[in-house]
This record gives sequence, C-alpha cells and structure tokens, in this order.
Amino acid sequence: NLRWDCYFIGYAKDRRAEIEKMQQLLSGLRTNFVVVERPSEAIPYARNMENVAASRALVDIVQGEQSGLTLRPLEALACRKKLITNNPAIKGCDFYSPANVFIIGEDDISAIGEFVESEYSPVADSIVERYDVNSWLNQF
Repeated sequence: NLRWDCYFIGYAKDRRAEIEKMQQLLSGLRTNFVVVERPSEAIPYARNMENVAASRALVDIVQGEQSGLTLRPLEALACRKKLITNNPAIKGCDFYSPANVFIIGEDDISAIGEFVESEYSPVADSIVERYDVNSWLNQF
C-alpha cells in the first residue's frame, strides 16, 4: 500500500538548504518530507517505520562533514526500499547497487523517476544480515 515515492525524515540542523534542494529535485514525485526543527516535533519510531513501509524510496541527506552511514540506508536495506542519497561514499558498501541506490550529484537526475519506479533488486540475505542489530550484537 504505497502512498509516497520518496520519504525523508530528519532534523533540519545545518542542512535546510540541502533538504529544500532535494525536495525541488524530487518535485515530480509524490514525496513526504518530515523536517524536524526541535525534539518536540519528532514522530515516534513506529510511525516512522509505517512511513517507510508506505514509500518506494527513502531519502538520505548527510551533513557536510559526516562520514559513515545514517539510519536511512540501513532502514532501506532492511525494508527492501530504494535509497536516494547525497553520500557518494555509499558506493563502498557491500550492499551498494545502482539498481537500488541513486546518488545525487553523480547519477543522472533526469532518470530519478525511472529509478524510483523500477523494481527493487534483492540483496543477498548474507549481506542484509550483517547490518541487522542482532548480528552486530553477536559480533561483540
């Protein structure tokens, strides 16, 4: 029961301009952007996951100096959703596939609609399991 093509949730922080730019890039698609200014505006995680389930793709906007993954790529992987991100470092992840991950600033923006509407390409369970919380706990 998909309601949105693209879903974003996150604090505005110092990336308000990046968030607005992303909204403009995705303007031809059905989007749900939940931009939180202060903690009182945050939604419960269960509600977030309902929004994830109702979306084709998750939007990941990393902050300027951030390295490493946010929760969005992990949620996309676990829920078998497409990912749209401005983080080119994602290409170094073992789950990266151009069929499932669109990198803003590198991939052809004119193909974003086709990317979102295309089928999710399954990722091997052995890879998905590496990013599962229980697997992480077992490693320690």
